[in-house]
Amino acid sequence: MTAGIKFEIVHYPPKPIVSADFAFDDTHINQERQHGVTLPVAQDIIDTALFSLTGWKGRSERYYAMLGAVYVLDGCIRTAFLENEFDDKIKEVLRKWKAIKSDAP
Repeated sequence: MTAGIKFEIVHYPPKPIVSADFAFDDTHINQERQHGVTLPVAQDIIDTALFSLTGWKGRSERYYAMLGAVYVLDGCIRTAFLENEFDDKIKEVLRKWKAIKSDAP
């Protein structure tokens, strides 16, 4: 189930990481893109992700939760955004994944 999302590998459950180990690109996330996501919220998204996608030849991992999405690139939380910015493709994929994992938050 891809719904047109580009990726190399799907991880279900999400690829485990320690979200506290990553830098947070606040300039890109909030000053340039104005996503309004704090580091604790980004960490919560990673911790509650339904699945993750590996891309960029293994350099990037994208975590998708009902709350939002976080893209980790080269050891940095490069971008993060909340569910109100999901496009229809992401919303549909999350609905399907949540149905599969009935205990999802």
